[in-house]
Amino acid sequence: GKSQAPCPMYPPSSPPLMHCVTQGATPFRLNLHVRDLGHTFMFGPTGAGKSTHLALIAAQLRRYKNMSVYCFDKGLSMYPLTQAVGGQHFTVAGDDETLAFCPLQFLESKGDRAWALEWICTMVELNGITVSPQQRNEISLAITNMHQSGSYTLSDFMVTIQDEAIREAL
Repeated sequence: GKSQAPCPMYPPSSPPLMHCVTQGATPFRLNLHVRDLGHTFMFGPTGAGKSTHLALIAAQLRRYKNMSVYCFDKGLSMYPLTQAVGGQHFTVAGDDETLAFCPLQFLESKGDRAWALEWICTMVELNGITVSPQQRNEISLAITNMHQSGSYTLSDFMVTIQDEAIREAL
């Protein structure tokens, strides 16, 4: 990799994300960016070290001035690193936490309601159900009813929607 981080948003002459050990004397510099894009894909079997590698990347990102790192993780894999660097950890919707996501909190405008319709359809489809035109209309009606009643939670949607397959998928 390059001897300097190629991301134009990093300070000038920033070092690579990390130097890695190799066989022989060949230097390996890890940079995730190509210009301003740092898209990265990692896959492997359970227990292969993907979460550990992500934590290493998160820790190394702190070398760049004014860097903020936000992680959403499963199984508290980032918790030790967060504690070690004095970060803040939140358990979203945990029993002892007040933090929760509310994707349906904004239903005021037609655009908000259209976004909510697409979001719910996407969530249903991610759970293996193809949304029919009739189901799409039912979702839209439920969102309209929620807007009119001032209800904005996913729990309210679950009570409002009549289609059992949609309720099961969510």
